[in-house]
Amino acid sequence: MKKATAFLLAIKSMPKYVDFSKLAIVLIAGFVFFINFNTKPWNCGRVIHDDMVSYYCYLPAIVIHHDWHFAFAKDNPEFYADKYWPVKTPDGKETVKMTMGLSLLYLPFFLIGHLFALAGNFPTNGYSLPYLIAIQFSALFYLIIALIVLRRLLAKWFSINVVGIVLLATYFGTNMPHYSTLEATMSHTYSFFLFALFFELTVKFWNSPKTKYWIFLGLLLGLVSLVRPSNAIILLFFILWGIDSNAAFGKRIVFFLKKWKQILLTAVFFLMVWLPQLIYWHTSTGHWFYYSYSKEGFFFSNPHIIDGLFSYRKGWLTYSPVMFFPLAGIILMIIKRKLSWFWAITPFFVINLYIIFSWWCWWYGGGLGARPLIESYAILTLPFCVVITEMNKKGWSKILGNALITILLAYGLFTNFQYRYGSIHWDAMNKEAYWNSFMRLKPSTRFYSLLQTPDYESALQGKKEIHTDNR
Repeated sequence: MKKATAFLLAIKSMPKYVDFSKLAIVLIAGFVFFINFNTKPWNCGRVIHDDMVSYYCYLPAIVIHHDWHFAFAKDNPEFYADKYWPVKTPDGKETVKMTMGLSLLYLPFFLIGHLFALAGNFPTNGYSLPYLIAIQFSALFYLIIALIVLRRLLAKWFSINVVGIVLLATYFGTNMPHYSTLEATMSHTYSFFLFALFFELTVKFWNSPKTKYWIFLGLLLGLVSLVRPSNAIILLFFILWGIDSNAAFGKRIVFFLKKWKQILLTAVFFLMVWLPQLIYWHTSTGHWFYYSYSKEGFFFSNPHIIDGLFSYRKGWLTYSPVMFFPLAGIILMIIKRKLSWFWAITPFFVINLYIIFSWWCWWYGGGLGARPLIESYAILTLPFCVVITEMNKKGWSKILGNALITILLAYGLFTNFQYRYGSIHWDAMNKEAYWNSFMRLKPSTRFYSLLQTPDYESALQGKKEIHTDNR
Protein backbone atom coordinates (compact mmCIF):
# COMPACT_ATOMS: atom_id res chain seq x y z
CA MET A 1 0.00 0.00 0.00
CA LYS A 2 2.90 2.36 0.74
CA LYS A 3 4.26 1.77 -2.75
CA ALA A 4 0.86 2.48 -4.33
CA THR A 5 0.53 5.71 -2.33
CA ALA A 6 4.04 6.73 -3.34
CA PHE A 7 3.05 6.09 -6.98
CA LEU A 8 0.11 8.50 -6.76
CA LEU A 9 2.25 11.11 -5.00
CA ALA A 10 4.93 10.74 -7.67
CA ILE A 11 2.41 11.79 -10.29
CA LYS A 12 2.76 15.41 -9.19
CA SER A 13 6.50 15.35 -9.78
CA MET A 14 6.35 13.74 -13.23
CA PRO A 15 8.18 15.55 -16.00
CA LYS A 16 6.02 17.97 -17.94
CA TYR A 17 6.23 15.87 -21.09
CA VAL A 18 4.50 12.95 -19.33
CA ASP A 19 0.74 13.37 -19.74
CA PHE A 20 -0.61 11.26 -16.91
CA SER A 21 -4.19 11.77 -18.04
CA LYS A 22 -3.38 10.07 -21.35
CA LEU A 23 -1.46 7.37 -19.52
CA ALA A 24 -4.52 6.74 -17.36
CA ILE A 25 -6.64 6.10 -20.45
CA VAL A 26 -4.01 3.73 -21.84
CA LEU A 27 -3.92 1.82 -18.52
CA ILE A 28 -7.71 1.49 -18.49
CA ALA A 29 -7.80 0.32 -22.11
CA GLY A 30 -5.02 -2.19 -21.42
CA PHE A 31 -6.89 -3.54 -18.41
CA VAL A 32 -10.07 -4.05 -20.42
CA PHE A 33 -8.18 -5.80 -23.22
CA PHE A 34 -6.41 -8.05 -20.71
CA ILE A 35 -9.62 -9.05 -18.91
CA ASN A 36 -11.50 -9.63 -22.15
CA PHE A 37 -8.86 -11.85 -23.68
CA ASN A 38 -8.39 -13.80 -20.47
CA THR A 39 -12.08 -14.37 -19.72
CA LYS A 40 -13.41 -14.36 -23.32
CA PRO A 41 -17.00 -13.38 -22.45
CA TRP A 42 -18.09 -14.31 -25.98
CA ASN A 43 -17.31 -17.96 -25.21
CA CYS A 44 -19.25 -18.11 -21.93
CA GLY A 45 -22.56 -16.50 -22.80
CA ARG A 46 -21.77 -13.12 -21.23
CA VAL A 47 -22.25 -10.89 -24.29
CA ILE A 48 -25.96 -11.32 -24.99
CA HIS A 49 -27.84 -12.39 -21.89
CA ASP A 50 -30.49 -11.08 -19.50
CA ASP A 51 -31.43 -7.48 -20.42
CA MET A 52 -29.02 -7.49 -23.37
CA VAL A 53 -31.25 -10.05 -25.12
CA SER A 54 -33.95 -7.42 -25.54
CA TYR A 55 -31.56 -4.55 -26.21
CA TYR A 56 -29.89 -6.47 -29.04
CA CYS A 57 -32.62 -8.51 -30.74
CA TYR A 58 -33.70 -5.62 -33.00
CA LEU A 59 -30.49 -5.93 -35.03
CA PRO A 60 -30.74 -9.55 -36.27
CA ALA A 61 -34.46 -9.01 -36.83
CA ILE A 62 -34.09 -5.86 -38.97
CA VAL A 63 -30.68 -6.26 -40.65
CA ILE A 64 -30.70 -10.01 -41.33
CA HIS A 65 -34.36 -11.10 -41.37
CA HIS A 66 -35.98 -7.78 -42.38
CA ASP A 67 -38.74 -8.54 -39.92
CA TRP A 68 -38.99 -6.58 -36.71
CA HIS A 69 -42.11 -8.47 -35.72
CA PHE A 70 -39.97 -11.60 -35.18
CA ALA A 71 -42.05 -14.09 -37.16
CA PHE A 72 -38.78 -15.86 -37.99
CA ALA A 73 -38.27 -16.69 -34.31
CA LYS A 74 -41.42 -18.82 -34.31
CA ASP A 75 -40.05 -20.91 -37.17
CA ASN A 76 -37.07 -21.94 -35.03
CA PRO A 77 -38.23 -21.68 -31.40
CA GLU A 78 -35.41 -23.81 -29.98
CA PHE A 79 -32.69 -21.52 -31.35
CA TYR A 80 -34.47 -18.29 -30.43
CA ALA A 81 -35.74 -19.39 -27.01
CA ASP A 82 -32.97 -17.45 -25.27
CA LYS A 83 -32.59 -14.80 -27.98
CA TYR A 84 -36.04 -13.24 -28.19
CA TRP A 85 -38.08 -12.51 -25.09
CA PRO A 86 -41.29 -10.78 -26.17
CA VAL A 87 -43.77 -9.30 -23.71
CA LYS A 88 -47.50 -9.72 -24.22
CA THR A 89 -49.71 -6.69 -24.66
CA PRO A 90 -53.20 -6.66 -23.07
CA ASP A 91 -54.74 -7.56 -26.45
CA GLY A 92 -52.42 -10.53 -26.99
CA LYS A 93 -49.82 -8.94 -29.28
CA GLU A 94 -46.08 -9.20 -28.76
CA THR A 95 -43.48 -6.45 -28.41
CA VAL A 96 -39.89 -6.07 -27.23
CA LYS A 97 -39.59 -4.82 -23.66
CA MET A 98 -36.50 -2.63 -24.12
CA THR A 99 -36.21 0.40 -26.37
CA MET A 100 -33.82 0.23 -29.32
CA GLY A 101 -31.28 2.87 -28.27
CA LEU A 102 -28.53 0.38 -27.53
CA SER A 103 -29.13 -1.33 -30.86
CA LEU A 104 -28.30 1.95 -32.58
CA LEU A 105 -25.00 2.08 -30.68
CA TYR A 106 -24.30 -1.60 -31.35
CA LEU A 107 -25.12 -1.21 -35.07
CA PRO A 108 -21.69 -0.25 -36.54
CA PHE A 109 -20.05 -3.14 -34.70
CA PHE A 110 -22.87 -5.51 -35.60
CA LEU A 111 -22.22 -4.72 -39.28
CA ILE A 112 -18.50 -5.38 -38.81
CA GLY A 113 -19.33 -8.70 -37.19
CA HIS A 114 -21.70 -9.48 -40.06
CA LEU A 115 -18.96 -8.87 -42.63
CA PHE A 116 -16.54 -11.14 -40.75
CA ALA A 117 -19.23 -13.81 -40.47
CA LEU A 118 -19.76 -13.68 -44.24
CA ALA A 119 -16.02 -13.75 -44.95
CA GLY A 120 -15.27 -16.51 -42.45
CA ASN A 121 -18.16 -18.87 -43.22
CA PHE A 122 -19.69 -18.38 -39.78
CA PRO A 123 -23.47 -18.58 -39.36
CA THR A 124 -24.87 -15.19 -40.40
CA ASN A 125 -27.64 -15.23 -37.81
CA GLY A 126 -26.43 -12.39 -35.58
CA TYR A 127 -25.31 -14.69 -32.77
CA SER A 128 -22.18 -16.45 -34.02
CA LEU A 129 -18.68 -15.66 -32.80
CA PRO A 130 -17.84 -12.64 -35.03
CA TYR A 131 -20.96 -10.80 -33.87
CA LEU A 132 -20.29 -11.51 -30.20
CA ILE A 133 -16.67 -10.35 -30.34
CA ALA A 134 -17.62 -7.20 -32.27
CA ILE A 135 -20.40 -6.27 -29.84
CA GLN A 136 -18.17 -6.98 -26.83
CA PHE A 137 -15.51 -4.60 -28.09
CA SER A 138 -18.05 -1.91 -28.92
CA ALA A 139 -18.18 -1.23 -25.18
CA LEU A 140 -14.42 -0.68 -25.06
CA PHE A 141 -14.63 1.71 -28.01
CA TYR A 142 -17.32 3.84 -26.37
CA LEU A 143 -15.53 3.73 -23.01
CA ILE A 144 -12.27 5.01 -24.48
CA ILE A 145 -14.03 7.76 -26.46
CA ALA A 146 -15.82 8.82 -23.26
CA LEU A 147 -12.52 8.99 -21.34
CA ILE A 148 -10.88 10.99 -24.13
CA VAL A 149 -13.78 13.45 -24.14
CA LEU A 150 -13.67 13.83 -20.35
CA ARG A 151 -9.90 14.26 -20.35
CA ARG A 152 -10.12 16.99 -23.00
CA LEU A 153 -12.92 18.72 -21.12
CA LEU A 154 -11.52 18.53 -17.59
CA ALA A 155 -8.07 19.63 -18.75
CA LYS A 156 -9.58 23.07 -19.44
CA TRP A 157 -9.92 23.63 -15.68
CA PHE A 158 -7.54 21.22 -13.93
CA SER A 159 -4.00 19.92 -14.21
CA ILE A 160 -3.42 16.81 -16.29
CA ASN A 161 -2.18 14.94 -13.22
CA VAL A 162 -5.39 15.65 -11.33
CA VAL A 163 -7.44 14.58 -14.36
CA GLY A 164 -5.41 11.38 -14.61
CA ILE A 165 -5.98 10.52 -10.95
CA VAL A 166 -9.71 11.17 -11.29
CA LEU A 167 -10.08 9.03 -14.41
CA LEU A 168 -8.20 6.16 -12.77
CA ALA A 169 -10.13 6.41 -9.50
CA THR A 170 -13.51 6.78 -11.21
CA TYR A 171 -12.88 3.67 -13.28
CA PHE A 172 -10.93 1.31 -11.02
CA GLY A 173 -12.50 2.41 -7.73
CA THR A 174 -16.08 1.71 -8.79
CA ASN A 175 -18.12 -1.02 -10.47
CA MET A 176 -17.04 0.12 -13.94
CA PRO A 177 -14.45 -2.66 -14.47
CA HIS A 178 -17.19 -5.28 -14.28
CA TYR A 179 -19.54 -3.32 -16.55
CA SER A 180 -16.88 -2.78 -19.19
CA THR A 181 -15.68 -6.40 -19.30
CA LEU A 182 -17.84 -9.30 -18.10
CA GLU A 183 -21.12 -7.43 -18.57
CA ALA A 184 -19.86 -4.79 -20.94
CA THR A 185 -22.88 -4.91 -23.24
CA MET A 186 -25.27 -3.73 -20.54
CA SER A 187 -26.43 -0.15 -21.06
CA HIS A 188 -24.20 1.55 -18.50
CA THR A 189 -20.88 1.98 -20.32
CA TYR A 190 -22.77 3.22 -23.38
CA SER A 191 -24.74 5.71 -21.28
CA PHE A 192 -21.48 6.81 -19.62
CA PHE A 193 -20.25 7.62 -23.14
CA LEU A 194 -23.44 9.54 -23.95
CA PHE A 195 -23.27 11.49 -20.67
CA ALA A 196 -19.64 12.43 -21.42
CA LEU A 197 -20.69 13.74 -24.83
CA PHE A 198 -23.60 15.57 -23.23
CA PHE A 199 -21.23 17.18 -20.73
CA GLU A 200 -18.99 18.44 -23.52
CA LEU A 201 -21.93 19.61 -25.62
CA THR A 202 -23.31 21.54 -22.64
CA VAL A 203 -20.05 23.43 -22.15
CA LYS A 204 -19.69 24.20 -25.87
CA PHE A 205 -23.33 25.25 -26.19
CA TRP A 206 -23.24 27.83 -23.41
CA ASN A 207 -19.95 29.20 -24.68
CA SER A 208 -21.58 29.78 -28.08
CA PRO A 209 -25.20 28.62 -28.61
CA LYS A 210 -24.93 28.04 -32.34
CA THR A 211 -27.65 26.39 -34.42
CA LYS A 212 -25.61 23.21 -34.84
CA TYR A 213 -25.51 22.76 -31.06
CA TRP A 214 -29.31 22.97 -30.86
CA ILE A 215 -29.42 20.16 -33.43
CA PHE A 216 -26.79 18.11 -31.58
CA LEU A 217 -28.77 18.63 -28.37
CA GLY A 218 -31.88 17.11 -29.91
CA LEU A 219 -30.00 14.16 -31.39
CA LEU A 220 -28.00 13.43 -28.25
CA LEU A 221 -30.90 13.82 -25.83
CA GLY A 222 -32.96 11.57 -28.09
CA LEU A 223 -30.29 8.87 -27.99
CA VAL A 224 -29.70 9.23 -24.23
CA SER A 225 -33.40 8.74 -23.54
CA LEU A 226 -33.82 6.01 -26.15
CA VAL A 227 -31.13 3.94 -24.41
CA ARG A 228 -32.61 4.52 -20.96
CA PRO A 229 -35.66 6.81 -20.79
CA SER A 230 -35.13 7.92 -17.18
CA ASN A 231 -31.71 9.30 -18.17
CA ALA A 232 -33.48 12.18 -19.90
CA ILE A 233 -33.10 13.94 -16.52
CA ILE A 234 -29.62 14.92 -17.77
CA LEU A 235 -31.41 17.77 -19.55
CA LEU A 236 -31.63 19.49 -16.16
CA PHE A 237 -27.82 19.62 -16.03
CA PHE A 238 -27.81 21.32 -19.44
CA ILE A 239 -30.46 23.87 -18.48
CA LEU A 240 -28.74 24.89 -15.24
CA TRP A 241 -25.12 24.94 -16.44
CA GLY A 242 -23.44 28.28 -15.77
CA ILE A 243 -26.14 29.65 -13.45
CA ASP A 244 -24.67 31.12 -10.25
CA SER A 245 -27.39 33.49 -9.02
CA ASN A 246 -31.10 34.25 -9.09
CA ALA A 247 -30.45 36.92 -11.70
CA ALA A 248 -28.64 34.42 -13.91
CA PHE A 249 -31.53 31.99 -13.52
CA GLY A 250 -33.97 34.68 -14.60
CA LYS A 251 -31.85 35.48 -17.66
CA ARG A 252 -31.78 31.78 -18.55
CA ILE A 253 -35.59 31.64 -18.53
CA VAL A 254 -35.77 34.71 -20.78
CA PHE A 255 -33.18 33.13 -23.09
CA PHE A 256 -35.29 30.01 -23.60
CA LEU A 257 -38.46 32.03 -24.13
CA LYS A 258 -36.76 33.98 -26.89
CA LYS A 259 -35.29 30.85 -28.50
CA TRP A 260 -38.58 29.01 -29.08
CA LYS A 261 -37.73 28.39 -32.74
CA GLN A 262 -34.43 26.74 -31.81
CA ILE A 263 -36.21 24.69 -29.12
CA LEU A 264 -38.65 23.53 -31.78
CA LEU A 265 -35.70 22.58 -33.99
CA THR A 266 -34.20 20.58 -31.11
CA ALA A 267 -37.54 18.83 -30.57
CA VAL A 268 -37.70 17.86 -34.26
CA PHE A 269 -34.31 16.16 -34.13
CA PHE A 270 -35.18 14.54 -30.81
CA LEU A 271 -38.27 13.01 -32.42
CA MET A 272 -36.22 11.90 -35.42
CA VAL A 273 -34.15 9.71 -33.12
CA TRP A 274 -37.30 8.31 -31.51
CA LEU A 275 -39.24 7.85 -34.75
CA PRO A 276 -38.16 4.23 -35.45
CA GLN A 277 -39.17 3.28 -31.91
CA LEU A 278 -42.55 5.00 -32.24
CA ILE A 279 -43.21 3.27 -35.56
CA TYR A 280 -42.23 -0.08 -34.07
CA TRP A 281 -44.57 0.38 -31.12
CA HIS A 282 -47.39 1.43 -33.42
CA THR A 283 -46.98 -1.55 -35.72
CA SER A 284 -46.51 -4.08 -32.90
CA THR A 285 -49.02 -2.80 -30.35
CA GLY A 286 -51.27 -0.36 -32.18
CA HIS A 287 -50.08 2.52 -29.97
CA TRP A 288 -47.55 5.25 -30.79
CA PHE A 289 -46.43 5.25 -27.16
CA TYR A 290 -46.39 2.00 -25.25
CA TYR A 291 -45.27 1.21 -21.70
CA SER A 292 -43.75 -2.25 -22.08
CA TYR A 293 -42.85 -2.79 -18.41
CA SER A 294 -46.40 -3.82 -17.48
CA LYS A 295 -46.72 -3.90 -13.67
CA GLU A 296 -43.17 -2.65 -13.09
CA GLY A 297 -42.98 1.00 -12.15
CA PHE A 298 -41.85 3.74 -9.77
CA PHE A 299 -42.96 4.35 -6.19
CA PHE A 300 -42.09 8.01 -5.80
CA SER A 301 -43.74 8.20 -2.38
CA ASN A 302 -41.48 5.43 -1.08
CA PRO A 303 -37.94 5.85 -2.46
CA HIS A 304 -35.11 3.66 -1.17
CA ILE A 305 -32.37 6.29 -1.29
CA ILE A 306 -30.62 5.23 1.94
CA ASP A 307 -30.73 1.58 0.84
CA GLY A 308 -29.46 2.52 -2.60
CA LEU A 309 -26.53 4.43 -1.15
CA PHE A 310 -25.50 2.39 1.88
CA SER A 311 -27.17 -1.03 2.01
CA TYR A 312 -25.19 -4.24 2.04
CA ARG A 313 -27.27 -5.56 -0.83
CA LYS A 314 -26.39 -2.98 -3.45
CA GLY A 315 -25.27 0.21 -1.71
CA TRP A 316 -23.48 2.51 -4.13
CA LEU A 317 -21.08 3.85 -1.51
CA THR A 318 -20.78 0.45 0.16
CA TYR A 319 -19.23 -1.10 -2.94
CA SER A 320 -17.71 2.06 -4.51
CA PRO A 321 -16.65 4.15 -1.49
CA VAL A 322 -14.18 6.18 -3.57
CA MET A 323 -17.27 8.08 -4.77
CA PHE A 324 -17.37 9.85 -1.40
CA PHE A 325 -14.71 12.09 -2.97
CA PRO A 326 -16.90 13.66 -5.70
CA LEU A 327 -19.70 14.04 -3.15
CA ALA A 328 -17.26 15.98 -0.98
CA GLY A 329 -16.32 17.93 -4.10
CA ILE A 330 -19.94 19.02 -4.54
CA ILE A 331 -19.89 20.51 -1.03
CA LEU A 332 -16.49 22.07 -1.70
CA MET A 333 -17.94 23.85 -4.73
CA ILE A 334 -20.02 25.97 -2.36
CA ILE A 335 -17.02 26.82 -0.20
CA LYS A 336 -14.89 27.70 -3.22
CA ARG A 337 -17.71 29.69 -4.83
CA LYS A 338 -17.97 27.39 -7.84
CA LEU A 339 -21.71 28.00 -7.83
CA SER A 340 -22.16 27.78 -11.59
CA TRP A 341 -20.95 24.17 -11.35
CA PHE A 342 -22.75 23.43 -8.09
CA TRP A 343 -26.19 24.46 -9.34
CA ALA A 344 -25.82 22.43 -12.53
CA ILE A 345 -24.68 19.22 -10.84
CA THR A 346 -26.59 19.14 -7.54
CA PRO A 347 -30.24 19.33 -8.71
CA PHE A 348 -29.51 16.82 -11.48
CA PHE A 349 -27.72 14.41 -9.16
CA VAL A 350 -30.28 14.59 -6.34
CA ILE A 351 -33.30 14.18 -8.61
CA ASN A 352 -31.54 11.39 -10.50
CA LEU A 353 -30.93 9.55 -7.21
CA TYR A 354 -34.58 9.99 -6.32
CA ILE A 355 -35.76 8.59 -9.65
CA ILE A 356 -33.33 5.67 -9.69
CA PHE A 357 -34.12 4.52 -6.17
CA SER A 358 -37.87 5.00 -6.57
CA TRP A 359 -37.93 2.12 -9.06
CA TRP A 360 -39.85 -0.86 -7.69
CA CYS A 361 -36.69 -3.00 -7.79
CA TRP A 362 -34.38 -0.40 -6.29
CA TRP A 363 -31.49 -2.91 -6.35
CA TYR A 364 -32.03 -3.50 -10.10
CA GLY A 365 -31.94 -7.27 -10.06
CA GLY A 366 -28.58 -8.93 -10.50
CA GLY A 367 -25.46 -6.82 -10.55
CA LEU A 368 -22.61 -5.22 -8.65
CA GLY A 369 -23.48 -2.15 -6.63
CA ALA A 370 -25.82 0.56 -7.87
CA ARG A 371 -25.25 0.08 -11.57
CA PRO A 372 -27.71 2.76 -12.81
CA LEU A 373 -25.40 5.44 -11.37
CA ILE A 374 -22.48 4.53 -13.64
CA GLU A 375 -23.50 6.98 -16.34
CA SER A 376 -23.52 9.79 -13.77
CA TYR A 377 -19.83 9.20 -13.11
CA ALA A 378 -19.12 11.26 -16.24
CA ILE A 379 -20.65 14.32 -14.57
CA LEU A 380 -19.17 13.54 -11.15
CA THR A 381 -15.63 13.72 -12.53
CA LEU A 382 -15.97 17.50 -12.23
CA PRO A 383 -16.49 17.68 -8.43
CA PHE A 384 -13.97 14.83 -8.12
CA CYS A 385 -11.35 17.05 -9.77
CA VAL A 386 -12.32 19.95 -7.50
CA VAL A 387 -11.67 17.98 -4.32
CA ILE A 388 -8.42 16.42 -5.60
CA THR A 389 -7.10 19.82 -6.65
CA GLU A 390 -7.84 21.30 -3.24
CA MET A 391 -6.46 18.25 -1.45
CA ASN A 392 -3.11 18.58 -3.23
CA LYS A 393 -2.52 22.18 -2.10
CA LYS A 394 -1.16 21.18 1.31
CA GLY A 395 1.44 18.57 2.16
CA TRP A 396 -0.45 16.77 4.92
CA SER A 397 -3.76 16.65 3.00
CA LYS A 398 -1.92 15.48 -0.11
CA ILE A 399 -0.35 12.55 1.74
CA LEU A 400 -3.49 11.53 3.62
CA GLY A 401 -5.76 12.14 0.65
CA ASN A 402 -3.68 10.15 -1.81
CA ALA A 403 -3.33 7.34 0.71
CA LEU A 404 -7.10 7.23 1.17
CA ILE A 405 -7.75 7.30 -2.59
CA THR A 406 -5.30 4.45 -3.01
CA ILE A 407 -7.03 2.36 -0.36
CA LEU A 408 -10.53 3.03 -1.69
CA LEU A 409 -9.46 2.50 -5.29
CA ALA A 410 -7.89 -0.84 -4.36
CA TYR A 411 -11.01 -1.82 -2.40
CA GLY A 412 -13.33 -0.88 -5.27
CA LEU A 413 -11.29 -2.88 -7.77
CA PHE A 414 -11.16 -5.81 -5.35
CA THR A 415 -14.98 -5.87 -5.11
CA ASN A 416 -15.11 -6.33 -8.89
CA PHE A 417 -13.02 -9.47 -8.57
CA GLN A 418 -15.04 -10.62 -5.55
CA TYR A 419 -18.16 -10.37 -7.66
CA ARG A 420 -16.46 -12.28 -10.45
CA TYR A 421 -15.42 -15.11 -8.13
CA GLY A 422 -18.73 -15.27 -6.25
CA SER A 423 -17.93 -13.83 -2.83
CA ILE A 424 -20.33 -10.97 -3.60
CA HIS A 425 -23.72 -12.28 -4.66
CA TRP A 426 -25.66 -10.68 -7.51
CA ASP A 427 -28.79 -9.83 -5.49
CA ALA A 428 -28.87 -11.54 -2.09
CA MET A 429 -26.15 -9.82 -0.05
CA ASN A 430 -26.83 -8.78 3.55
CA LYS A 431 -24.77 -7.71 6.54
CA GLU A 432 -23.74 -11.23 7.54
CA ALA A 433 -22.73 -12.25 4.01
CA TYR A 434 -20.85 -8.99 3.45
CA TRP A 435 -18.67 -9.32 6.53
CA ASN A 436 -18.19 -13.03 5.95
CA SER A 437 -16.72 -12.17 2.53
CA PHE A 438 -14.87 -9.02 3.58
CA MET A 439 -11.41 -9.07 1.95
CA ARG A 440 -12.08 -12.63 0.83
CA LEU A 441 -11.72 -13.23 -2.92
CA LYS A 442 -13.71 -16.46 -3.04
CA PRO A 443 -16.78 -17.41 -0.99
CA SER A 444 -16.41 -19.32 2.25
CA THR A 445 -18.22 -22.57 2.98
CA ARG A 446 -20.77 -20.61 5.04
CA PHE A 447 -21.36 -17.83 2.52
CA TYR A 448 -24.36 -19.23 0.65
CA SER A 449 -26.19 -20.11 3.85
CA LEU A 450 -25.99 -16.47 4.91
CA LEU A 451 -27.55 -14.96 1.80
CA GLN A 452 -31.05 -13.53 1.88
CA THR A 453 -33.19 -13.66 -1.24
CA PRO A 454 -34.89 -10.33 -2.07
CA ASP A 455 -38.66 -10.30 -1.86
CA TYR A 456 -39.43 -9.40 -5.45
CA GLU A 457 -43.19 -9.85 -5.12
CA SER A 458 -43.55 -7.38 -2.26
CA ALA A 459 -41.23 -4.91 -3.99
CA LEU A 460 -43.30 -5.13 -7.17
CA GLN A 461 -46.31 -3.97 -5.18
CA GLY A 462 -44.39 -1.24 -3.38
CA LYS A 463 -44.70 -3.05 -0.05
CA LYS A 464 -42.14 -3.68 2.65
CA GLU A 465 -40.12 -6.80 1.94
CA ILE A 466 -40.86 -9.94 3.91
CA HIS A 467 -37.90 -12.29 3.98
CA THR A 468 -38.83 -15.90 4.52
CA ASP A 469 -35.76 -17.80 3.45
CA ASN A 470 -31.98 -17.78 3.60
CA ARG A 471 -29.80 -19.50 1.08
